[in-house]
Amino acid sequence: MNKQDLFELYLTDPQLINKWHIRAGEGIETCVSDTWDIIKDHELYLYDFGYFSIDRDGDIVPRLGGFFIKPEYRNDENKQLLYMEICSKMPGVFLSGLHNKNTRGIKFLSKLPGSEIVTITDNYTYFCFRQEKK
Repeated sequence: MNKQDLFELYLTDPQLINKWHIRAGEGIETCVSDTWDIIKDHELYLYDFGYFSIDRDGDIVPRLGGFFIKPEYRNDENKQLLYMEICSKMPGVFLSGLHNKNTRGIKFLSKLPGSEIVTITDNYTYFCFRQEKK
């Protein structure tokens, strides 16, 4: 995955660019650059339905650094597929955090199995995920 792939994904979701992204209202180039600067050194996984990134640097517990599902794939089956793909790359416990502006993403993460909100600050909501033992 590269920055152009991220740009093409974000083109599919004007609401993200105008409402949900931390830099919403500043244009797609700004939103893409902001996200790319955060995820470019992560493990990046690109699929037909979207992407996710994993940050394993500096933390004891890996962190879901970013994710995106194309609007046309936003149904229960594909949301579950995304989560299964994330879990296949993560240990039994992992973390994530989203800017509080992204209420759509927070709602999505809150509904995932094993998801627990552990901290809410002025700017971010942090999650811990505990996968069921197989």
